[in-house]
Amino acid sequence: MFVARCLNPRRLCNAKIFLRRTINVALHKSIPYMRGHRVAPTSQPRLEMEKEMSQAEAKETISKATTEAIDKSQEMFSKAASSSEKMVEGMIEYNAAVFKGGEVMAKKMFDTYIANVATGFANAKAMAKATDVADFYKIASEKTSAATEAYVTQSKEMYDLGSKVYAETTDTAKKIYSSTFSAL
Repeated sequence: MFVARCLNPRRLCNAKIFLRRTINVALHKSIPYMRGHRVAPTSQPRLEMEKEMSQAEAKETISKATTEAIDKSQEMFSKAASSSEKMVEGMIEYNAAVFKGGEVMAKKMFDTYIANVATGFANAKAMAKATDVADFYKIASEKTSAATEAYVTQSKEMYDLGSKVYAETTDTAKKIYSSTFSAL
C-alpha cells in the first residue's frame, strides 16, 4: 500500500511541484532582477545581467537546489519506509498473538466438548439401566445436577481463559502501537 501511495500520480505531481518550487526559490534568491516583478529587457542591459549571474553560477544554483530537494525526498522516503516496515512487523506480531490466543481457546473448547460428550453418553447409559420410574428419576436428577455444575465450572474456566487471552492480545497491541508510533 505504501508503494502504491508513493506511485500515486497525484503524489508524483506534488513531488514535481515541490521540486519546481524549490528550484524557483533558489533562483529567486540568487537572481536579483527576478524578485517581485518581471523586468523589461530594455530596462536592464544584457551585459549587466550577465555580470550579476553567469550561466555557470545559475547552473550551479539549480544543481544545488535539485540536490537538496532530492536529498530531502530521499530522507522523507526512508523515514516513511522504516516506519511502515515497523508497522507491518507489528501487525505480524499482533496476528501471531491473536492466533495463539485463538488456538488456546479452541483447544479448551474442544477438550470441553469431548468431556461433555463422554459424560452425556455415560449418563444416558446409567439412565438406561434404571429398573423403574423412581430409579430413573433419581439417576436423571443426580446426573443433571452434576452436569449443571460441570457446565458452570466449564463456563467460568472459558471466561477466565478468554479474559486472559484478551488481556495478552491487548498488551501486545499496546506494545506494538507505542513502538510503531514512537518511531515517527
